[in-house]
Amino acid sequence: MDKRALRIGMTVWAALLGTLLILPSARAADLSPELRKKLAEARELEKNGEWAKAWELYHQIRKAEHNPPEEVTKGYQFCLRRIQQARRFGDRASAVPDLSHADALTLYANVLKDLHEKYYVDRKKVSLGDLFQYGVQEMGFALEDETFLKDHLRSDAKREALQALKARLDELRVRKPAIKKTEDAREQLQDVMLSAAALGIKPSAVLVEFVCGACNALDEYTGYLSPRQLAEVDGDLSGKYVGVGIDLGIRKEGKEPKDLVVVKVIASGPAYGELVEGDVIVKIDGDVPDLSDPAAIDAKMTGEAGSTVELEVLRKMGSMVAPHKVKLERRPVVVPSVEADPMPDQYGIGYIKLLSFQKTTPDEMKSALLQLRSQPGGLKALVLDLRGNLGGYFPAALKVAEMFLAEGVIAYTQRDLKEEAWRASNADALAVPMVVLVDGDTASAAEVLAGALKDNNRAQLIGQTTYGKGSIQCLVRYDKIKSGLQVTVARFLSPERLPYEGRGVTPHRFVENTPMMMGSMSDLQRDEALALAKDMAKMPAALPKMPPPS
Repeated sequence: MDKRALRIGMTVWAALLGTLLILPSARAADLSPELRKKLAEARELEKNGEWAKAWELYHQIRKAEHNPPEEVTKGYQFCLRRIQQARRFGDRASAVPDLSHADALTLYANVLKDLHEKYYVDRKKVSLGDLFQYGVQEMGFALEDETFLKDHLRSDAKREALQALKARLDELRVRKPAIKKTEDAREQLQDVMLSAAALGIKPSAVLVEFVCGACNALDEYTGYLSPRQLAEVDGDLSGKYVGVGIDLGIRKEGKEPKDLVVVKVIASGPAYGELVEGDVIVKIDGDVPDLSDPAAIDAKMTGEAGSTVELEVLRKMGSMVAPHKVKLERRPVVVPSVEADPMPDQYGIGYIKLLSFQKTTPDEMKSALLQLRSQPGGLKALVLDLRGNLGGYFPAALKVAEMFLAEGVIAYTQRDLKEEAWRASNADALAVPMVVLVDGDTASAAEVLAGALKDNNRAQLIGQTTYGKGSIQCLVRYDKIKSGLQVTVARFLSPERLPYEGRGVTPHRFVENTPMMMGSMSDLQRDEALALAKDMAKMPAALPKMPPPS
């Protein structure tokens, strides 16, 4: 969204990384009392259909427990699925063009072939029958959703016809038809489309539900991209997007969300000069934002270039709080992925915040390093901050890693039992000592970089164990519906051939920023990294030895 802070789940970009490692799941009884309590709350919320709140609790458990119970993983994925479906129904701007029955059926068959025969990393893991059955289930969820029914049913649609369609889906779930080839699935979908047509539901609407269901049968990183989401992915990869140029965050009071806060204002964006960090947004186009539903906030903030959004804002000025309104025009915004900050002291310490990996990141990194090396004291040690970096464009991560590695394996990728090594070979690689900051939101391509620097003994890592995700996705586009898929196409391993999924990268030194520290704007992790970098700057010939993590 405007931009990264409130996205539901992991933002999945083309060429993201991760590994699907099958590990024995922990039991719920093995969780700490606090996590067991959260699990009980999540179950109840899920039972009541409060998908966003349940997902948030499942997400917290997954972050705290790298090998969570299977029910946590299933609950997380199911709630995410329902959230994405609700968002799809509420985002009318992302509706796909109308298709004929024949075109919709042909496109469905092509999607199944792409998923099952062409792109997906584990093509033998899930059968065509499973892909079809998940579509049946997704369509069933749609017929229980009031927004979907309101938008797609004819006003004179008969209740009996709706019940007949639901009964047809129930029959497909109970008496599962034999789906041995894509033509079998196509024939079954044709019957569903004919029943849906009696209610006024267009073939394109049925197609989207069955495509989304097929993706859900694979993994949480394979998914359907609506026209709006496809545009967002393209923007993420290029470093450009249409918006007002702000990052938003949700400030909590205890466990409850309290305020929607401006975390950052991008200098090149429309909001620059109008909003400042710390502003509290109380209304968006006259509506109070639902802090329990970040996807809804995202939908309200995004729009076409030239469209406007009105924000009602509270700004603290001394002891006073001043309310005001701001009307901003959405336009293309260039989002930097690298921020450099020289340390104003005699040690020659440089600090770089790497926010994400996009196509422009390698050039941005080169410019940042040049800036730091040109400071009066030169560059004697570097702190690279990967905290909160959700990943991004894999080739960019490889290029950045090679800037710091003269030689060595950066990562291994695996597909269809074939392994490929990605190696560094750069005689001009930067040789100054490095400290890398990581946390539980360091993920995907950022874990590739952190793991490469750690395993090649190139840097010392400080912070918390990283997220633990890694599968390479590619984009598959379908021009007829101006939409696409993100499909997991490969797995990766660290230079030590260890998986990242469910494990992450463990830092050399564990340092945690407590909620109290974050509230006071102090940063113990960064302070520790800078202190270590200063020590390294005094002894550039060799990196200090760190004790192994306990």
